[in-house]
Amino acid sequence: MKKYTQTELARKCNVSEGTIRKRRDDFNKYISPTRTETNVYYTQYDFYKMAFIQWLLNSSTLSDSQISDEIDQFCSDIETLELLSKIINKHK
Repeated sequence: MKKYTQTELARKCNVSEGTIRKRRDDFNKYISPTRTETNVYYTQYDFYKMAFIQWLLNSSTLSDSQISDEIDQFCSDIETLELLSKIINKHK
């Protein structure tokens, strides 16, 4: 699976690295990058979550609790996809 550095993820999401760090801190329940001694790496699924969160926060007319519910559901769906992908790859 493709991994992104923080800089690559920021570029892909069309936001600053500071925004990526803020979203990671604010939504650490959903976004868990892999850390090495020198870098932080995000998965393709982290990108999907980050893009969805960014879109909701920027364009939604939902209340904060509704946004939270939407993010919970979306991230649950992504985690299911990630698990299915691991199972399928394991049996290849």
